[in-house]
Amino acid sequence: MVVKRTFSDATKLQMSLVRKGKTWVEIFGEEKSKELVEKKRILMQKQIPWNKGKSCPQISNALKGRIMSEDQKQIRRISDKKAYENEELRQRHRTHTIEYLKSGGMKNKNTTIELIFKETLIKNNISFRQQESFKLGIADFYLIENDTFVFCDGDYWHNYPCGKERDSKQVEYLQNKGHRVFRFWEHDIRSNSDELLNKIIKEVR
Repeated sequence: MVVKRTFSDATKLQMSLVRKGKTWVEIFGEEKSKELVEKKRILMQKQIPWNKGKSCPQISNALKGRIMSEDQKQIRRISDKKAYENEELRQRHRTHTIEYLKSGGMKNKNTTIELIFKETLIKNNISFRQQESFKLGIADFYLIENDTFVFCDGDYWHNYPCGKERDSKQVEYLQNKGHRVFRFWEHDIRSNSDELLNKIIKEVR
């Protein structure tokens, strides 16, 4: 038997505000927001990931084993492209994600290359902040003394055309604001992160 879940008018309003980009702090207040974040953290710890033990964790159960025709693939590509080109939707999602990260509602894990570069900064006594947000996104590092934004770009996703377009817009925006900007590829960070930091120091000087 399927039990239909119902929500109160107050809950429906809160859910609507979340979809519109409002943060938990704005909706519930600081104390209630902290309480909800802690409850969600405990709940997530008890859950078993849907992709645990599966050979293709990037594919959902709904699509696993499904063979798509060329027409279906083309429709999917057009749909994805339209969604990406919707500036209002992209901006709303970007703003909500940034605010959600700030509120602590989303646990942000550092990638391997971010950890490598972080260790390099610490080793060289460079003052920095991680996950520095700005209008068009979030930079991996902000070097405080040099007013410098640093992005650690994975070789896979950032090589896509949409990724390159977004990355170039971010660089242009920050440079127009008077900031220094560096984007480093994953393979370069893994190869020699000290050399990349020296490049920053030389240009700053």
